[in-house]
Formats: sequence, structure tokens, C-alpha cells
Amino acid sequence: MAHFSPNDFKFYGLTTAGERGQIVIPKEVRAAMKISPRDKFFVFAHDDEIIAMIKPEKFNSLIKEMTGVLKKIKRIKAGGQNKKD
Repeated sequence: MAHFSPNDFKFYGLTTAGERGQIVIPKEVRAAMKISPRDKFFVFAHDDEIIAMIKPEKFNSLIKEMTGVLKKIKRIKAGGQNKKD
């Protein structure tokens, strides 16, 4: 299972929303993520400041990763050991 860290995030530049609200995903991102025309994404927003998109086929692995993180937090909060998984 992959683990996320601040080093996993890359800055690809600035993009602009068009008149119809469409946002261009930079070419480098499309290539790295193998995004093709007509690909579908789940879109999430947080506090009206952050937008995140994920391909449906990657959603389950994200949920598994986040479940693991939340279990670790719960153990720490309960005073349990913070062992490596």
C-alpha cells in the first residue's frame, strides 16, 4: 500500500478557469497521470479552497490508504503504540 507524504505532491504551474468554468489540466499532469479525453473523475472540494480529482478506478486504493491513516490516528489518540504497518 502506498503512503502519502508532502514529497508526493508536485506543483505543475498555474491554470485559469474559462468563461464556462472549464479548467485546463496542464499537459505534464495529463501525461504523468495518463489522462485521456473522456476520462471520468470524482471531484471533491474542501472548505471552498481545495479541489481534488481522482479517477474512479483509483478511488478504492485511496479509501484503503485513508482508512489505514485513520486507524493509526485512532490508536495514537487511544494511547496505543504507533507501530509501522
